[in-house]
Amino acid sequence: MTKKKLKLPAPRDPDASFCSECPKCKSADTLYVQTLEARVTGMRLYEDGFSFTDAAQIETSDENVYCSHCDETFQLSELTR
Repeated sequence: MTKKKLKLPAPRDPDASFCSECPKCKSADTLYVQTLEARVTGMRLYEDGFSFTDAAQIETSDENVYCSHCDETFQLSELTR
């Protein structure tokens, strides 16, 4: 069974890459990246840890987005314009 493609609302910003409104409940600004896989290069290690802001390059994949209003989870690719 193929998954039905989500109908995304019109973007507030015409140059937006992602939809920030939940396609299910239509709530705005309730979407959060919940999990992802990251590949990071050039991140310095300090005695107290590390910071992603130091990274030379960050690549992500398998991103899952969660809506805090309706409790639904989506693949980021479903929210990409």
